[in-house]
Formats: sequence, structure tokens, C-alpha cells
Amino acid sequence: YFGKGDEAHAVYQFSLPPLLLHGLLRGTSEHLTDWATNLAPPPKGCHFLNFTASHDGVGVRPLEGILPHDEILGLADEIRQKGGFVSMRRMEDGSESPYELNSTYFSALSDPKNEEMGMARFQCSQAVALAMKGIPAVYFHSLCGTPNDLEGYKVTKRNRTVNRKKWAQDELNQLLDDQETLPAQIFSWYSRTLRMRAGCPAFHPEAPQEILNFGSDLFAVRRDSTDGGLSVICLFNFTSEDSKVSDMSLLNSLFPEGKARDLISGGEIAWGKKDALTLRPYQAVWLSTS
Repeated sequence: YFGKGDEAHAVYQFSLPPLLLHGLLRGTSEHLTDWATNLAPPPKGCHFLNFTASHDGVGVRPLEGILPHDEILGLADEIRQKGGFVSMRRMEDGSESPYELNSTYFSALSDPKNEEMGMARFQCSQAVALAMKGIPAVYFHSLCGTPNDLEGYKVTKRNRTVNRKKWAQDELNQLLDDQETLPAQIFSWYSRTLRMRAGCPAFHPEAPQEILNFGSDLFAVRRDSTDGGLSVICLFNFTSEDSKVSDMSLLNSLFPEGKARDLISGGEIAWGKKDALTLRPYQAVWLSTS
């Protein structure tokens, strides 16, 4: 899509949504870390649009060659179990294979047995996309955690309708005005996180990125401002259990006091000079040196 920098200046990062979804649902960052580590940078002046959802579904063809086919089929089955749909394509041998997962990203990452855990997992996914080098592209329905629109699907019988709910303004305003609702809580989190990101030079589209490998439980990204004066270590727990940072040498070097400011929460996170930092299930932190 980029050509030699003469065809497009911004291109959707189509591999990110399905890889991120698979990793968080399966509790492993292994495939996402491998892919991100080997991702070729775009030409100078060009950028990836990092997104997790759009008006279409989550395309799974980018997973081919990265995940075993059985894993892709398992992902499709889970989406169906959560009330979503799977669009199929016919193969040369006459069989069918998943082409697109039709679900809101919020519903895809939800946990029917634990609403709070599902919301944390969704927020973790969004924080990953916002931390990656490039330009974030946020779908409207991710801003407020819209669930699958099954009523809309009943009207159109089109799979993609489930991810294209048409809100009545009064209905949405009422939800957003009530801080006890999930849409209000997610919108508040998203608004705060976007403001913090916009004010941090380490997230400039040209700012360097380094993928760190702290094991399969965690996904980790280092971002540095273009002038080298600021570093942000972005850590994400991909599991439903507490997880420790396996190698604290980098964090102890950047944060010798054993504490750092977390840009996402706005608070301070302390782990002590001799202890390992522990992240809660699906916790996302952006630890800033300034």
C-alpha cells in the first residue's frame, strides 16, 4: 500500500485487530510480540493507522501464516458463542473458511460471567492500539463500548449490521450522563486516555518504538520522544491472572526509585527497588520518565 512512499501516506494496520483479539482471548502475547517485533517500518513520512474496529468486521485473513488454521476456527466459534457472526469465503476445494468476524470489539472481548473483567480486557486492547507507533484510528462504537446490535441484525439480516448500531442521540446521551453505565465509564476512560496521549511527545507518530519481550503473559512497548528526552514503557497483562515483569533491569534503570507515573490512570505506581512490578489481570500501564 505504501509503495516507496509515493502511493499512500497512511495505511490501516489490518493485522493488529485480529492478532490483538486472539491474544487477549487466549491469554498470550506471543504471536502479537513476534509480529510487532518483525514489523517493517513504513517509508519516511508514512504511517500506520492503528485500529481495532471499523464499520466492517474484524478481518481474519491477516492471521493466515501467523496462526494455525485451527486457532482461527476457534476464534470464529467464540465470536458466534458471544452473539456475533462470521462471514465465510469459499475456497478452491469448495470448503469454507472464515473471512471476517462480525462483532463489536467490545462484545468480542466481553466476559459473560464477569462484566468487570470483560471491560478491563477491552480497555487493555484499546490501550495497546493507542501505544503503537503510528496514528490511532478509533471507531465510534469503541468510544462507548457498544455491544452487538442483534436487534438491528434481525431487521437487515446482514452480518455487518451487528457492528453498526444507529444510536438515537437522546438514548446515548442518557447513557453517557449516567456514570454507573458501562458506556459512560468507557467513554470517560477513553477521553482521559486520549488526552494524556495527545500531550505526551513519546507518542508522536515519528517517535521511535521498541517491542520488548517479557514473556507471553505481557505485551510491552517502549516509546521515546524524538528528542530522546522522554521515555514511556507501555505494559499490558494479557492474562486473567496477576503477572509479574520477568526482567526488571530496564525499569530499574529508567526508574531507580522503584516508582513511576502511569499516564493511563494518572497516578503513581510503586514496586520497590528490589521487587518486580506486578500487573493485575488485563491491566494496562504507560510508565513515563517525566
